[in-house]
Amino acid sequence: MGIIITIIFILWGIWTIVDGFTIYHRTKKANYKSLLKALNINNDEYIGTSYKLPNNALNDNNTSKELMEWRKANPNASLNDFYKKKLN
Repeated sequence: MGIIITIIFILWGIWTIVDGFTIYHRTKKANYKSLLKALNINNDEYIGTSYKLPNNALNDNNTSKELMEWRKANPNASLNDFYKKKLN
């Protein structure tokens, strides 16, 4: 009887260690699904970790000429800098 209890405690200890290593990924996945639900975004719109942008989204295919020229002149600056400059 003592051997069975020892084996159960060993298996429980191994499972606890495995659970400790996998809980980070399971929590991250659950939080990601909660975020999508909060943003009203269907999970099917995602491929892996990238989002399918709608046709009217800001991307390289439909940016304004002004923004494209600014990007060429300021390759190391962020879009925030572009909009800050535009507001001033």
